[in-house]
Amino acid sequence: MSFSRDSSYSIFEALKPPDDSEVTHAVVSTYSLDLVTLLGLVLTLGGKADEEFETGPIGLIDAFRKVRGKLTVLCQIKRIVVPRKHHSILLLLDGIVRQVVADERKNSWRSKFAIIRYENSEGSSWRLWIGSRNLTGSRDVEAGLLLTGKVSSGRGVVLDDVTDLINRLPRADDLPRNIQSELSRYVGLDRLECGLPRSTGVG
Repeated sequence: MSFSRDSSYSIFEALKPPDDSEVTHAVVSTYSLDLVTLLGLVLTLGGKADEEFETGPIGLIDAFRKVRGKLTVLCQIKRIVVPRKHHSILLLLDGIVRQVVADERKNSWRSKFAIIRYENSEGSSWRLWIGSRNLTGSRDVEAGLLLTGKVSSGRGVVLDDVTDLINRLPRADDLPRNIQSELSRYVGLDRLECGLPRSTGVG
């Protein structure tokens, strides 16, 4: 555990699929959302994190194909930042983003977390990121918490509060019931990291 800037890393680095793994389910929650930053998240979860600034249209389309139907991003209604240019590519984001209706005179949607399920030939694993920043373009530095775990790993402990978090998602189909059951029954969260992740587009 270190809060040194020298040991900092990007939240995208924290969430990118492990070697030989693919994302099967992902829910990311933010108050405000920058769609350009969301493109970076799609590239990361689609296995193109190392090509973020070099990938061409084919690489981007391949990343979208890999996360289609697997990624949901929740944000406060009317808090989406749309770039002035390149609107056509953003049409690919249709179906990924869902705005949570809340009257900001009374309350707002300010949950900020990411929970991702990965799968490879050895089985499934999970990562839960809890922070305080939004999915926007700031390069500020923050402290956050990353929990990782594997199904039937024989290590760690199931955290009931994590299961409760998932069960309280606005709609049941954000994570299918069988996937929620896996998380609550089999996943031992066995690694904890605290640090100062560089935002790298996540603010």
